[in-house]
Amino acid sequence: MFTLREQRALAAAHRASYVQIADAAHDLMLDPASPHAADAIETFCRSI
Repeated sequence: MFTLREQRALAAAHRASYVQIADAAHDLMLDPASPHAADAIETFCRSI
């Protein structure tokens, strides 16, 4: 497990935006919140 601070630092180290999907499990594509995860992934892909 990584703390929120560590997750933000990891994102910053990779020059990436930190995105947290509220109330979602670790396997986001199987979670009911999967549309939110997919939106975040699509946004990232379009930004590179």
